Amino acid sequence: MKKNWEIAEDIVAKFVSGKRTPGSGNKGIRGDVRTSNFKLVEVKQTDTSVLTIQYEWLIELEGYELTNDVCLAIFFGLTGYVYYPIGGKPEEVQWSTKDLRKDNLPKYIYTKKQIWELDELDSLKQWAKI
Repeated sequence: MKKNWEIAEDIVAKFVSGKRTPGSGNKGIRGDVRTSNFKLVEVKQTDTSVLTIQYEWLIELEGYELTNDVCLAIFFGLTGYVYYPIGGKPEEVQWSTKDLRKDNLPKYIYTKKQIWELDELDSLKQWAKI
């Protein structure tokens, strides 16, 4: 039986017409789902109501932006949301981990380079076509 994190990756792969990255995260390859048109999605899943993300995950994804469009998909159980980097004027930030609460997700997450904006998981379907 598949674990919820595997199902979450399968959902994202279907939405973007992509493929799961074999062994992602443990071989230095970031991006749990990739597409043939250079889209890369990092997927994080928890079975609790709080998901802790790491600042370094976003910085690493931002490093791939020269060659890929990137985003972060998050799942609480099998309910998903997505954060897209939107540019803008980032803030000087001092965080290493951030707790995202299912019932109170921040609209924006800030790094030194980007502003990441929250959207519905279904928006991945359109994003994948761009």
